[in-house]
Amino acid sequence: MPVGTRLPDTADRPARLRWALNLAAGLAPALPADDRDAEAALQAAVTLPDAHLLPVVVAALKQRELIGRLPAALRETMIRRQLEATALFLRQKAWLQKFISEILPADVPVMLLKGWAFHGTIYRDDEPRVGGDIDLLFRECDYERVCALFGKLAEPVELYKGRPCSRRTRFENGFWIDGDHRLCVEPHRCLVNPGLVKIDHDALWKRSLAHPAFGDERVRIPAAEDALLHLAAHSAMNQNCAPHTLVDACRLLRGCKPDLAVVSSRANEWGIGAVTKLMLSRVGEMFDMPKPAIGSLSPMQRFLGRRCLPVDRRTDDDDRPAFRLRQMLSLGLLDRPLLVIPFLLRYAGLRILDVICRLTGNGNTDAELSPAGSASSRESQTQPGSLASAADRYAMYRGLSMYPTFHDRDLVVVEPLGSRPPRKGDVIYFDSPSRGCRVIHRVIRVRANSVQTQGDSNDRPDDFEPTADFIIGRVESACRPGREWKVANGWRGACFGYIMRCRNGLARAVAPYRRRNGSRATAALALTGAGEDVR
Repeated sequence: MPVGTRLPDTADRPARLRWALNLAAGLAPALPADDRDAEAALQAAVTLPDAHLLPVVVAALKQRELIGRLPAALRETMIRRQLEATALFLRQKAWLQKFISEILPADVPVMLLKGWAFHGTIYRDDEPRVGGDIDLLFRECDYERVCALFGKLAEPVELYKGRPCSRRTRFENGFWIDGDHRLCVEPHRCLVNPGLVKIDHDALWKRSLAHPAFGDERVRIPAAEDALLHLAAHSAMNQNCAPHTLVDACRLLRGCKPDLAVVSSRANEWGIGAVTKLMLSRVGEMFDMPKPAIGSLSPMQRFLGRRCLPVDRRTDDDDRPAFRLRQMLSLGLLDRPLLVIPFLLRYAGLRILDVICRLTGNGNTDAELSPAGSASSRESQTQPGSLASAADRYAMYRGLSMYPTFHDRDLVVVEPLGSRPPRKGDVIYFDSPSRGCRVIHRVIRVRANSVQTQGDSNDRPDDFEPTADFIIGRVESACRPGREWKVANGWRGACFGYIMRCRNGLARAVAPYRRRNGSRATAALALTGAGEDVR
């Protein structure tokens, strides 16, 4: 059954969602006895509308030997999506390690939030909980300095397009750390919006712990109680209890054993007591574990919670006015609802100011803090030792012009060239201005200042010959579901590429005389000359 097909109605949707969340939380739920109900539950796990949990779900299905029960088409789609999510995780990890070891000033600590706070603690490397971006919390005294540093290294994100005055008053900023706008880092000055939640950040930093996965005292994670409260506050601010938020909370409760009495007391100090109770009640409803209890909810709080903090609604709601309305209603769950009124007034004032600035033609007032698209920013992203090159180490291969060396959606590992220039036979990863994308092809000829490349299944060399400035790195290895291998480079690669080009040329010559030309090799040769956009 393809992804997106309506699931059978023999098992009700909440029960299927509950089974899938328990699977992601590592609780090993029992499959329904009925075969159709079991099939619906398995498909609910892999069609869960939350890509953050996909690698965790796939690992759990493999561990329980349930993956073979899925339909072939759905299983293939799921594994491909898992590889894409894993590629994003590895790119983020490579960038984060390079940033901490080489860029972060020695006197500046950083606190990892959400997904990266849980990496190496409640999630393992082989089942990563993927994050959409990298959230970093800095001390108030370091925040402006760090944003100025990011402004020189990366391109600022327009968090609110067409709203030039909004970013300065927000509690976070955003930067694209690669040229393709696929990797984003968000430095925070406060854990959540300070206009709604009152947090003692000095105490938060004192309670923080060294991250066990990085071996650096500067890299901190929140205490278990603070991490749980952050999940609750984030749910209220973003108007949903996302599946990955509930799974994170369940794993925190089971793995870190936070003191619920401390959680309750601190939630009241922050002003999110009702929100925290609501989130923990959802955890008790959805998971097969002892229900965490830190107090009861009033009927009005339960009513608002059901409608404003649903379990399975995505935060990127297409209906923005409806989303904003539900978000404002969810703010009524805060312990200090009177704070919502000045917050909304300030928000309305910013929107009016945005309109005035747009009509008068004033630009972004934060340009001096984070110069968008400046020459120094663009240059820093293309240097071999820059942060962008660390993020480019992992990529998803797309296309067929390197068949059979690579298949579409193989995950490739790219290493910097270093002091060894590209040789004949090397598979390289480079920017191609003529195609407007990044390409993985094999070197067939080395010239004085450039190299000539060609796909293993292409019948002619590429028009563009990359120089050292355009080459990102050399492809050393690759993997696909069930297989991992080293890529042939150098003279071995040259021999292999020559054999493949001869084989594919012969296949093209005899293809018109074959009655059946639907084989995989023929399909691959149909895209002769096509490049790969590595996503």
